[in-house]
Amino acid sequence: MAVAWSKRAADERERLFLELGTKNPQAADRQDDALSRLVSSLDGVATYQQLPDGTYYVPVQRYPIVVLYDRDPATGDVLVLDVAPARSNWKP
Repeated sequence: MAVAWSKRAADERERLFLELGTKNPQAADRQDDALSRLVSSLDGVATYQQLPDGTYYVPVQRYPIVVLYDRDPATGDVLVLDVAPARSNWKP
């Protein structure tokens, strides 16, 4: 099993990091570390809440971010589709 980031998700992760980093670099590092740990944990059997379109999402604990991802049923590989602020009106 493997975890990969879509361009959209990687770009959004960088945007969130840079935005928070201008205000609080240490908090940006902690948030990015938490996001990395969570996404790495998706490389296993755990699946989280599924949306009606089949996309999965999981919140990053203690941070206002959700990770939207898809899992290949044949291989178990994960593709992170997007990273969105939990307070936004994101659409899968």
